[in-house]
Amino acid sequence: MEIVMGIMGLCLTILGLIFGYIWKSNGQLQKNMMMALERIEQGQEKLAQIVEQGNEKLSQGQEKLAQMLLNQTKILEKIEGKISI
Repeated sequence: MEIVMGIMGLCLTILGLIFGYIWKSNGQLQKNMMMALERIEQGQEKLAQIVEQGNEKLSQGQEKLAQMLLNQTKILEKIEGKISI
């Protein structure tokens, strides 16, 4: 009976060590995952800023193009008016 109790104690000790290792590994894994998520979030914020800047430049370019087309239309209307006379 004492041998069985000794073997059970040894098995419980081994199980305790295994569970302790799993607990420690899980904690490290969670820490690494949180750090990775933080880096992903920072990357997404930078990407959002870049996209916003690109949209601003695109809007400015469209405004310049619209102004150029308006100026061109005015010039063509003047030329057409001179030809008609």
